[in-house]
This record gives sequence, structure tokens and C-alpha cells, in this order.
Amino acid sequence: MKLQLVSDLIDNTNKKWRTELINNTFQMKITQKIMQIPLAETDHEDFQVWNREPSDEYSVRSAYKLLQDANLDPSSYLIQTEIKEFYRKL
Repeated sequence: MKLQLVSDLIDNTNKKWRTELINNTFQMKITQKIMQIPLAETDHEDFQVWNREPSDEYSVRSAYKLLQDANLDPSSYLIQTEIKEFYRKL
């Protein structure tokens, strides 16, 4: 079976995770995390939520702010660039 969606891992009749499929597909650590996710007991339409904005809507601005708040070290990108340049010269 080709897995494409999270819903492929759910038994819709019983509203439970397809445990055997999950165990056979993922490593134990990942399987345990998946099995801890509670499933909805009733059907409902999917919707996207971006919890970084009061409107719950994604924006480039909010993603940029998230990256800025992460305090990423710009020097790590410089090192990667230097390594790429080194290998190009070989």
C-alpha cells in the first residue's frame, strides 16, 4: 500500500489508528509518537491552522518573524557556503 495521506493510517470505520500498518511502516520511536495523537470521534472537514497569528492564517510575514525569533546563527550559513566553495575549486 502506498501511503500518501495521514488518513491512510486511520481505520475510518472504527476511528482508530491502523496499528499494524503503522508498526510495519515506521520505526518504534515514531510509531509511539503517532499512536499518542488522539483521533477525532466524528467526521469533520479538514482545515489549516497557523498558530503564529491571531487569525490562524499563514503569512510570509509570520514565517519570517518565526525565523527571526529562532535566533539562527548566520555564521552557520557562512560555513556551509565556504565548504561549497572549497569543493567547487577541487
